[in-house]
Amino acid sequence: MIAMWADVKGLMLEPRDALEAILARRALAFSAILGVAGYYARTLLIGEILFAPLGGTAAYLAGNCLIALGWMALVVSIVYTSARLTGHHSGRWRELFALWGYTQVPFTVLTVLAGSAILLIPVEWRRELDIGWIALGVGVTFLLSLWGLFLKLEAIRVWSGRAGWFRLVVVALALSGV
Repeated sequence: MIAMWADVKGLMLEPRDALEAILARRALAFSAILGVAGYYARTLLIGEILFAPLGGTAAYLAGNCLIALGWMALVVSIVYTSARLTGHHSGRWRELFALWGYTQVPFTVLTVLAGSAILLIPVEWRRELDIGWIALGVGVTFLLSLWGLFLKLEAIRVWSGRAGWFRLVVVALALSGV
């Protein structure tokens, strides 16, 4: 767990070096944990539809972890396939998977911040929010989304060993609609 925190801290300070260190380790467990945490909230509706009728809340929550992991594997497969189609496929799928979970850190932070705001801010205050608080929320969301996109670009660059327009093309192909 300490190693994962050190990696997350490195992603904030020096993302390229942190991603290169993660790639050198090729450890999938931490990446899978972070990937599931990042995609969990986005796959809740699918998990509810599939697993709620089967076993109630426990099956729904556990099943959604599997769906989030599958979603991450699907996104990695799309990026990998896009790289193969553009002729730049020096890395392996497993290596990209080891990096991709760490690109979900900004969205996990955003989910925690949004959930905390919903749970901790009283309803009366939410009704009386002025434009300053809304602008703050939009700004934080924008900055975290920008950081997430930057991490994805850096992960593809570290994985493929290439720089330039290639990574933008791969990201555009892979992340359109995802």
